Amino acid sequence: MPRGAGIRYVDGPRLRRSLLAAADWVAAGRDDLNRLNVFPVPDGDTGTNLSLTLREVAQGLRDLGDAPPPSLPQVTEAMAEASVRGARGNSGMLLSQFLLGLREGLGDRLTAGTRDLAQAIQLGVDRLQESLDEPVEGTILTVAREAADEAALARDQPDFTVFLRRLVERAQQALQRTPDLLPVLKAAGVVDAGAEGFVRFLDGIKRLIEEGPVAQGAVDRLVPNAAAQADVAPERDYQFCTEVTVRSPGLPSSLEARQALRRLGGSIVVLQTGDLLKAHIHTDTPDAVFALGAGWGTVEYTKAEDVRAQRRALRARRSIVFVTDTACDLPDSLVLEHGIGLVPTQLILDGRVYRDRLELTAAEFFVRLRSGCDATTSQPTPQAFEDAFRDAVRAGDHVIAIVLSRLLSGTYASAEA
Repeated sequence: MPRGAGIRYVDGPRLRRSLLAAADWVAAGRDDLNRLNVFPVPDGDTGTNLSLTLREVAQGLRDLGDAPPPSLPQVTEAMAEASVRGARGNSGMLLSQFLLGLREGLGDRLTAGTRDLAQAIQLGVDRLQESLDEPVEGTILTVAREAADEAALARDQPDFTVFLRRLVERAQQALQRTPDLLPVLKAAGVVDAGAEGFVRFLDGIKRLIEEGPVAQGAVDRLVPNAAAQADVAPERDYQFCTEVTVRSPGLPSSLEARQALRRLGGSIVVLQTGDLLKAHIHTDTPDAVFALGAGWGTVEYTKAEDVRAQRRALRARRSIVFVTDTACDLPDSLVLEHGIGLVPTQLILDGRVYRDRLELTAAEFFVRLRSGCDATTSQPTPQAFEDAFRDAVRAGDHVIAIVLSRLLSGTYASAEA
């Protein structure tokens, strides 16, 4: 949406600019969101997962190009496909489910007014609610629902500027009440991280209208690290946060997939758009999840993160924290056990940049390589080292960086910068 007042409709280019601004503003609060993360497990990655989910959405929108300008249905379809493909973690999966409902609600309209958007937001919340086996209040669900309620009340306000201000204000009020609804938040003295991420998503769009494009890069408010301090565990302490992405023309329905997954774990979220399905589950048997996915179609992506090890690493204050780049290819288990900070090498596949191990796993890399893509690498950016050093200073008393030699790579120069 353009800057200023009197905005009466949203079309493809306006929605794309709005979503890009939302992605930037969520990414700017990544570290704060990570430190707030105590539910459903205190593994300190909500900000990272939301940022990565929206980064994929942003890239999908940019890939549409500008000649000709994309239509509203083209933007919502690209948003939906990219959000499923890029959804990371519980919070990213839930935000993606909301975006799928938003796409469904906007349908084939070429332009949308506030009434149309209010209806689409409500459908997004409905789809979010339906995707949860065990809905919990005091989370992104609560805040999204209250935002939808306000959208319904404000739908006769034709100016998007006023409409969005009302939504953000109502969402912020709901966010402040999340500790009263979820005891684990009250015990930690924080609001829900996923819910705050959703508020930032809406606020990024509002800021675009009122102030212009938001500044990119981390905005550090030095929020206390509740994720590291929280002495809580989920009611059922499954070991692995597991995801699988499957593509097939004959996929099971989302409900059928959830029913099949229930015997394997909890915190289940299933996304589906077209011939693409992505499932998220906390489980002790990730291999069984992957096997189930393989029975549904072609497996495009798998992930299994040891959340118990993540919690141990978050709580450990170390005398020395080591930082290195991902060219050293350390095993995840070693990185977690010793709290090593990793700075991602940049992988460039067919001209698109990915951060090694953050946005592209080794398994995904080799799948792309076998497909014949053009692959090159580039050293990490100075900003990536700055972020890693900042995190290391928080985690330990001394920091030692071990990176590729100056004679072999520009990585050393990036670390020095």
